Amino acid sequence: MADVAGSVEWGAAVRRPGGLVAVVLVASLLQSAPGRADSAGAGPVVLDNPAGVGSWAGTFRDVAIVSDENLYARPGVCVQLGCQESTIEVALPSDTWMGRPGGVQVAINWAPYEKYDLDLYVYGPDGSLTGRSAGFASTGESVRIRNAPNGRYRVVVVPRLVDGTVDYQGFVEVERDRAVEPVRPLLPNLITLPVRNPHLRTGAYLVDHEEEGTPSCYPEEVAERGARRCLRFDQVIANVGDGPFELRYRMEGLATEQQLRQRVYRSDGSFDEFTVDTYEFHPAHAHFHYKNFGQAFLYRLNRDGTMEKVRESRKNGFCMIDVENTRFGLDDHGVPYRGEGPRSYYFPRCNAPTERDEHGTGHGDGGTAGHHVDAGDGVIGQSGDGGYRFPGVVGESDRGRD
Repeated sequence: MADVAGSVEWGAAVRRPGGLVAVVLVASLLQSAPGRADSAGAGPVVLDNPAGVGSWAGTFRDVAIVSDENLYARPGVCVQLGCQESTIEVALPSDTWMGRPGGVQVAINWAPYEKYDLDLYVYGPDGSLTGRSAGFASTGESVRIRNAPNGRYRVVVVPRLVDGTVDYQGFVEVERDRAVEPVRPLLPNLITLPVRNPHLRTGAYLVDHEEEGTPSCYPEEVAERGARRCLRFDQVIANVGDGPFELRYRMEGLATEQQLRQRVYRSDGSFDEFTVDTYEFHPAHAHFHYKNFGQAFLYRLNRDGTMEKVRESRKNGFCMIDVENTRFGLDDHGVPYRGEGPRSYYFPRCNAPTERDEHGTGHGDGGTAGHHVDAGDGVIGQSGDGGYRFPGVVGESDRGRD
């Protein structure tokens, strides 16, 4: 089994660059305050058994720095720059990858704090970059080092945006490829998870929607639909299947409605593509949407135990990305999860498509889709009428393969 490194405080004061462009306007909220980085860097995490795992942890406080793989290639730079370094020593048996290909998977997780942004870089024994996971809008990053040779790997965690305090966990394990035989399609299996963060306020992404006095509906919702009160929430749809749920755009001319094709991979690396639905360009949001990925419903719970549907969502569309690793670390019995893939689908590829771009959710991951339900006056916030439930349906178009 792997050794677990202890915790040590770096104590380095880090100031955010005054003209930091990478974090746009949100970084201005930090007011150039000194950052804190408490890192698990006391000793290496040793992975010497294919069935073993390793873990570490760290903390960031009020810090935002540039995320660039070239800045962190040299050991020790995090003391000055405000990132955090850990060491993984891979010492697996020589026959680990013989006949059973796969890789060493390195992951970090800071769920449920999606408003913070951490990036992950892994440098190999020769000092070169062997993996990076630096997408936007998530609660975790992960990379897989294919058939990783033994040696020491530097893991660098970069706080691209932390306004407040965030704890993260690191995890390393061996993940195997799916068996090739029998040759079969590796289908996704999409499930809805419980609704999160219900609220009656609007807000830009990564800007706190708990601000008092903000309206519940956006201007275009009022203008286009006559909305008066909008219940907003996060709907997380997880893929627990054997393969990714991957959609690809088919670009034809300048029309606003186009085909979406699902790519289904087989265990031998080949694939099939199916036309499953359409996407559209939404002028108010200035990006593309997949129209029929899912739908949510609002039910009133009556006192006699029955339910009455009062509203259903009318979301313009969806952009599927990997947001949360639902199989990170150990399960409730202390057994490591197996079978999850590294983070593969990022924003903004789904919003500004080309013929080659894809979006979706990797196996073992969860993709989030923010919904709203136009509640109307007299539906939300009534007293004495019991509670409400939010059932969700994924794959509303019934055309996707899973």
